Amino acid sequence: MSNSGKISIREPLIIDSRYESSMSSTFRESLCIERIDEQNYRLFIGDYEVIGEVSDFLNEETYDYDIPETINGAVVQYTEEDYICGGDILQNEDDGQVILQGELNADAEEWLKGVNWFNEEILRSIKAILS
Repeated sequence: MSNSGKISIREPLIIDSRYESSMSSTFRESLCIERIDEQNYRLFIGDYEVIGEVSDFLNEETYDYDIPETINGAVVQYTEEDYICGGDILQNEDDGQVILQGELNADAEEWLKGVNWFNEEILRSIKAILS
């Protein structure tokens, strides 16, 4: 965040994360907000991209994993099973997005309900970012 309290333009921010499951895997997804311009924001579901595999960083002498802070210039954020995630936040295209014009609106609330991320804590977090 910048000193003004608003998020920087075109730098997505993760509001909240959770784990979801399919028949074949468990994965992390995040509710994100991105400032498009001075007045407009977008909400979307996404998360950090995969930037490496944990197995690539096995120290064969100690049998520990030596995960670096950056990989090819991308900051490592976390490891998830066999993968290292970081760098850019990418949108999950399956869930779409909603545009906010400076405040929460009925379309945004319906979208949040549709992606099962509608609750008072989330609404407070979004309102704080927008104010």
